Amino acid sequence: MIKKNETVDFSAFKIRTDSTYLNTVILFDKFGDSIINKSDFYKAKFFKDNWKTNDSLEVKFEFYYPNYEIIKSDLYFIVPEDTSMVTVVYGAEKNYTFKRKIINKKHDQINGLVDILAYNKSKKIDDSTAYENRIMFINEKFKVE
Repeated sequence: MIKKNETVDFSAFKIRTDSTYLNTVILFDKFGDSIINKSDFYKAKFFKDNWKTNDSLEVKFEFYYPNYEIIKSDLYFIVPEDTSMVTVVYGAEKNYTFKRKIINKKHDQINGLVDILAYNKSKKIDDSTAYENRIMFINEKFKVE
């Protein structure tokens, strides 16, 4: 497979598959430095480190798509202990705070996905190719005491 175009030789760049974070795609140059403006990911910020049964779990999700502006995000969260049920959130933009009661110690994970609509900042608004959909999986584990 040829990894180059007319201006940049991509053979020196690679995607790390052993990423620590789910959904993180970070490109590294030949010196091992990350190229953040070509990467995409999300962050989950838990409001506490340790949670207890009957706590109201609170997590802030921030979605990033470098060189793009997040227009909206639709989130689908699996309901704990009933994978046939899904909680749906429409139009959460680039940030969303997830809240859920922790019923028992088995509720120690957030599973779901986010469908993102993003606008390429380098293109004109009326350009039909300026918008892109992207799906990322959400899988966050936390400690319940």
